[in-house]
Amino acid sequence: MLIIRKITPEDNARMAVVIRETLIEFDMNKSGTAFSDPTVDNMHKAYSDDDSVYFVVEEDGKVLGGAGIAQL
Repeated sequence: MLIIRKITPEDNARMAVVIRETLIEFDMNKSGTAFSDPTVDNMHKAYSDDDSVYFVVEEDGKVLGGAGIAQL
């Protein structure tokens, strides 16, 4: 069963892997993209403001992906 929930600090490392692997898959592992953005390594903190939110989707305890909303 898929579970959608808010990101926790424990999700940071797995989300960084998911994001970077996806960028590699689409040949977007380039400078100037999220691939080299240090924020990707701490998505929980990046989306910790009251006006933002980041969700992860997990299955059997493994984070598969995520999406967030925040003011840029």
